[in-house]
Amino acid sequence: PPQKGITKDSPGITVGMDMQRLRVMEFFSGIGGLRAAFHRACDMAGKPTKTLNQWVPVEASNLANNIYSANFALPFPPLLNRDILHLEVGDLEGADLWLMSPPCQPYTRAGQRLDVNDQRASPLQHIGDLLPKLHHPPQAILLENVVGFETSESWRHLSGVLISNGYEVRQFQLSPTQIGIPNRRPRVYMLARQTAVSKPVLHDVEFAFPAQPRMRSAAPPPIPKTLADYIEPASNNASWLSNSDFSVPKSLLERMASQGTGWEVVGPNSTSSSTFTSGYGSNYHESHRFGPLLGLDNVSGDSDNGVGTIRQCWHRSGNASEGRIRRVLAPGEPVRLFTPVELLRLAGFPENFMFPPEITTRQKYKLIGDSINVEVVARLIQFLIFEWA
Repeated sequence: PPQKGITKDSPGITVGMDMQRLRVMEFFSGIGGLRAAFHRACDMAGKPTKTLNQWVPVEASNLANNIYSANFALPFPPLLNRDILHLEVGDLEGADLWLMSPPCQPYTRAGQRLDVNDQRASPLQHIGDLLPKLHHPPQAILLENVVGFETSESWRHLSGVLISNGYEVRQFQLSPTQIGIPNRRPRVYMLARQTAVSKPVLHDVEFAFPAQPRMRSAAPPPIPKTLADYIEPASNNASWLSNSDFSVPKSLLERMASQGTGWEVVGPNSTSSSTFTSGYGSNYHESHRFGPLLGLDNVSGDSDNGVGTIRQCWHRSGNASEGRIRRVLAPGEPVRLFTPVELLRLAGFPENFMFPPEITTRQKYKLIGDSINVEVVARLIQFLIFEWA
């Protein structure tokens, strides 16, 4: 069997390790974004891994677990439906890699930024408390959360545990737009490693993807894609506007117009869009905060929107070069919600990812909004286990 442990010569977690033998703990596993990112990272590193002998997802949501199980094999006895607060040292012993995306609400405005005083922060603190008690702690850890987590008491506690247990910790603030994906989702990522040469230190936050030492020169910046590469085709706009799942209620637009409340609108040619969150698709007065709408007219065209032309409104925006504008919409304008398929594509999920038929559109929006960007995390996992020597 391959040697367990890290040597100076090893660019990965273990010398000559068969990736199928890797034991991974996936905390707050949701619908499997971290799992998809791991497989994508292995593909990018030239070590495709379709099955793993020991992959343990941990998630308390039965709904998310049903979707996860429909998309990913679970060869190792899973800890599905387990409350993380009830995990013990023996449940975590011996894992090589920890991946986690804890609840973000304790660190957001919507969650009142209660931090450690929010009970949803308790599972992460419990994981941090268990780590020093392990005889065989993980050699690599990746954590994803919202911007603001990096200054939280939760992170101060966990990073202190990591440093005191010999980990080198790097922090990144990144967005999918940095790799050409037309969607803004700024998030912080914490990567921790124990190697033969690592020193227990917490590095300052970095705002670029980690360099890959095997590359002789920096890769050129990616050419931004447009939303046209991600949206679903339709025979005509009327088919979208008549679909109650994706049309915007006239009453909602009327209420927002009367209050002068704007909503971001993007088009097929846009190279950016704002973050889609778990509230996307909800029909109440703050719907505009949870993600943009897709304009069904050509964004540079001259069709009348009741306030002026789309062309005029578009170019009043400071984001005209990206094709983004926040403006008041007139009831009846040809706009729609993005579909769950489109959100999955923007989030980097594989094309064969599926939801069981009983999952509603609203549930899909929430679950995707709570997940991660697979392509961003895949690049970080690739660095974490294949490049960080």
